[in-house]
Amino acid sequence: MGCYNRTKMKNFKLLSLALALATGTSLSAATILTSGSWDGANKNLNHYFAAWGVGLDVNADQMAGDEYWHSILSSGDNAVMLLEVAGHAPLNTFGIFQTGQSGITHTQIFNGAAGSGASALLTVPTGAFGFYLEYKGKYFYSDPNLNGPIGGYDQLASYQGPFGGVTTVGGVLWDQSSYLLAWEDLPYASSDKDYNDMVLMIRVQEHQVPDSGATALMILGGLATLIGLRRKLR
Repeated sequence: MGCYNRTKMKNFKLLSLALALATGTSLSAATILTSGSWDGANKNLNHYFAAWGVGLDVNADQMAGDEYWHSILSSGDNAVMLLEVAGHAPLNTFGIFQTGQSGITHTQIFNGAAGSGASALLTVPTGAFGFYLEYKGKYFYSDPNLNGPIGGYDQLASYQGPFGGVTTVGGVLWDQSSYLLAWEDLPYASSDKDYNDMVLMIRVQEHQVPDSGATALMILGGLATLIGLRRKLR
C-alpha cells in the first residue's frame, strides 16, 4: 500500500509539472491583487500593464521557471528599470545571486539610487543563478524556497514578451526576447501584494539567436562534412 501511494504521488507531481509547463504558469506563481494597493488608487501592476499596452493577465500569464535564469540569459543582456512604486525605493537594491557551499553570494546590478530609466549590462556568472531584491539586509529571491524557513512565498512575478508581436514598454522594446520582472518588497503575508515595488525589463541581445540564414549555413556545412567523410570511407 505504501509503495502504491508513493507511486501515485510521484505520478501526480509529474502531471502537475507537465500542466504547469503546458500552461506557462509556475507551480509557485505569485498571487497578485488587482486592487487595494497601499500606494494609492490605480497603482497595482495590472493598471501599469494596461497603461503600457502589455496585454497580459498579471496572474494567469506568469512565466514558469523564473526561479533560475542560466538557461535564458547571457552576459551582455540588458536590464532596464521601468518602475519603482514603493516607500522603500531609495533603499531597494537588485542583483544576481548564486548558491554554493559557502552560502549565497550577491552581485548588485542596481543600487537604491537607481530609478526609472536606469539600465545596465548583465555580467552572467557560470552556473545556475537567480535574481534578488534587497532592503536593509533583507533579501527576497527569485527562488521562493529561499524566502523562508519552510519554503517562503514567491516575491517575484515574471512575464515573457509576446511571440510574433512587438511593442514598447517605457520606451523599451517588448517582444519574445524580453522579460518583465515584478517584485513585492515586503514579506508576502504582510504586504499589499501589488508587485509594483520594482519592475524591470530584461532583454536578450539579438546576436545570441542565430538568424535563419546562419542556421541554414550551419546545417549545410554539417551536411557537407558528413558527405566528405562518407566519400573518404569509401
